Amino acid sequence: MNNLKTIRSTAFLILLIGISFFTACDLNTPESNFDPVEQFENELAQIDAYLETNLIEVDTLENYLIRYVMIEEGTGESPELTDQINITYQGRFLSDEEFDSGTRTFTLNTLIPAWQIMIPELKVGGTIEFYSPSYYCYGRNGSNSIPPNTPLIFKVTLNEINP
Repeated sequence: MNNLKTIRSTAFLILLIGISFFTACDLNTPESNFDPVEQFENELAQIDAYLETNLIEVDTLENYLIRYVMIEEGTGESPELTDQINITYQGRFLSDEEFDSGTRTFTLNTLIPAWQIMIPELKVGGTIEFYSPSYYCYGRNGSNSIPPNTPLIFKVTLNEINP
């Protein structure tokens, strides 16, 4: 487990450095002053303000600084990145407006990083709600109804794992 934590910490640092490097090299865009570390810290502050306002006590996945509430632990095994998972989920903005929900089957490694990071924390039957900076979601590009640089809330129940 300690090796996994070390790998996650190293991966996070490499990702932030990589984003900073590629952002700094993109000097011809109007967003050339974009600072991904500043954006990440700003979004964490937004998430923390939301949690404080709504009196939500959370744990923090330290390597990624994703805030979460384990609603139900679940039993059995946790999924691996290559597993197919059946989940029931809801996605919301910090305004509490829902942007997506449903029950679907996915291969875990095809999902956004926030889900790849947090869903393995669950066991079958478990439910988690997590609060993620956009860096682990849709980042600077956004997606469909999700604006760029938007922190998101996800509530996910792991129904089934198919290796």
